[in-house]
Amino acid sequence: LPACWSHGNPIDVLGDASVERFQQAMQLALSDEQVDALMVIVTPQTMTEADRIAAAAAAAQQSSGKRIVAAWMGGQSVQRG
Repeated sequence: LPACWSHGNPIDVLGDASVERFQQAMQLALSDEQVDALMVIVTPQTMTEADRIAAAAAAAQQSSGKRIVAAWMGGQSVQRG
């Protein structure tokens, strides 16, 4: 993560986060034995690839076996058309 992240819980990947940054943060969090579940909150910016982040979250859940709860902010603007 960039040096300016919050260094705590919640893990803030920052507004310019790429799919790869989301993937890395999810993988690291889910690999922690003290983590039972993960909540992924996406607040889309112009460059946010919400559909790819959703796919990455689904893949992370499948590979970890831990629950992932997702919250996508933005309503209709983040739904596929």
